[in-house]
Amino acid sequence: PPAGRAAPAAHTRPVTVALVSLVVVLFAGFANPYGAEAFVYPFRLMGAEYFRTHIAEWQPPDFSPYLWPFWLLIALAGGALVASSRRRDWAAIGLLLAFGYLALNSRRHLELFCVVSVPIIAAALTPGLARLEGILRLATIPRRRHAAVGLGLAGIALLTGAAWRTDELYRPGWGEHPRAFPVKAMDYALSRPGQGWLAEAQPHVLCDMSWSGYLAWRAPHARYFIDGRNLEFGAERYRLYAVHGQSVRTL
Repeated sequence: PPAGRAAPAAHTRPVTVALVSLVVVLFAGFANPYGAEAFVYPFRLMGAEYFRTHIAEWQPPDFSPYLWPFWLLIALAGGALVASSRRRDWAAIGLLLAFGYLALNSRRHLELFCVVSVPIIAAALTPGLARLEGILRLATIPRRRHAAVGLGLAGIALLTGAAWRTDELYRPGWGEHPRAFPVKAMDYALSRPGQGWLAEAQPHVLCDMSWSGYLAWRAPHARYFIDGRNLEFGAERYRLYAVHGQSVRTL
């Protein structure tokens, strides 16, 4: 530094980098088709009581069997919160509290909580695991075996997840899924140019909400009854869909 001027404190550099990064990210966020509306939209949607009541992913998590990994993560996060408070790690505390609140408020945010909490939980468990390593003398085991055990556990987790979703509807694969979308119906309609509803200049189509994106891709000139943009269609349209949507899928 110049004569007579003290060097900046080392601990202020990460804070400066974080603040600069935050400003850059905020400005970059405006580079979207909706501009500032993209930042307001989530708050408008969360304030729409009808959608919060009738759409499962916006409801708080319950104690369904398939959500037990989340509740286990919540318990571990509670331990990590105590450990972080002892170390006065305010960043970890703030992240756990903020994303924990979001996850407990809406199932839509469970994935975000998992992404944020796992590294913090791992950091909190590290001292205890280090002591356990000394007790079990794991340091004497070759690192290659450690890697093999880790890969084996990861493989078991992947196989367990794959076995959990054995239904054909959720089976992974490439291309259009005939069980998830009306692939054959659209193939038939498109094979008859100038005939049927596709021959109209702008046909109005009553369809299942989950099909709208697929149908718009296959026939973009049509207007569809509803899709996943809840606020744009409004609560009244969603009420109509709630009454007649299941009949569409059944047909």
